[in-house]
Amino acid sequence: MSNLKTAFSISVDEKYITHPLHKLATLVSPAFKYLTFVDTAERDEVYAQMRAKVDSLPSLEEPDVSEAEPCAKKTNVRA
Repeated sequence: MSNLKTAFSISVDEKYITHPLHKLATLVSPAFKYLTFVDTAERDEVYAQMRAKVDSLPSLEEPDVSEAEPCAKKTNVRA
């Protein structure tokens, strides 16, 4: 069984090219987020790549309201 698994793994690696983004996309899937199909070193590398991507996103902090212009008053329109 071990030989069959090894042969299958080699065959898959030869036929399919996995882009690094595929592993990042797999990381966000709830079913595969633990990346049990790769070794520990590769898993740590994918986690590091994801952290770098998240850190490079723009900040989502709230804008400073003290610098914002005051809102215009609404007028009550009655028909």
